[in-house]
Amino acid sequence: IRPDGFIRAINAFGFESVESPRASACHLRRSYTLAMDAQARTLSLLESMCATMPALKAVGVECVALSPDEVLLVAPLERNQNDKATAFAGSLNGLGLLAGWMLTQRLAFEFDATAQCAVYDAHTRFRQPVRSTLRARCRSDPAARAEVLGSLEATGRARWTLDIDVGGRDLDDAVRLRASYAIWVDADADRRQAN
Repeated sequence: IRPDGFIRAINAFGFESVESPRASACHLRRSYTLAMDAQARTLSLLESMCATMPALKAVGVECVALSPDEVLLVAPLERNQNDKATAFAGSLNGLGLLAGWMLTQRLAFEFDATAQCAVYDAHTRFRQPVRSTLRARCRSDPAARAEVLGSLEATGRARWTLDIDVGGRDLDDAVRLRASYAIWVDADADRRQAN
């Protein structure tokens, strides 16, 4: 993540609704703080993973946009090229799964700072080679987000499935992924912090 990647992601968040006249000032401050905390935690976790995980560091991942309902990651072709001068399939797949993970982890952090997530099922369809900067985009809708948050509130666990597009300049969805992620709250986190 470049230093300006964090700022662009925060700016891309779109806090226009924070100034909505329909909500109370107290609720707005709390929502804004939770959203900012989830935003900052997610970006910080990605930055830490890119610094400590050789595979992610090698890919050269940059978060261009992160909001409650969308993430956009990019990676340079030069660092992810195969012997055919196109993007390596493993890099395309990995970048897509990471985009889905980021959107899921951001939602998890919105619910609880100790919440975690992981992919548990994925299907990838490679439709066309990618010959430019790799771009992975993942979106969710408000109804799906609300359902996940409701499940987390009720049971401390949730699952959801995301459609993720990975491509390049010529075709945004050269690769299509459908990945399912599990989210859970770490019930022992508070106990460990107290010790």
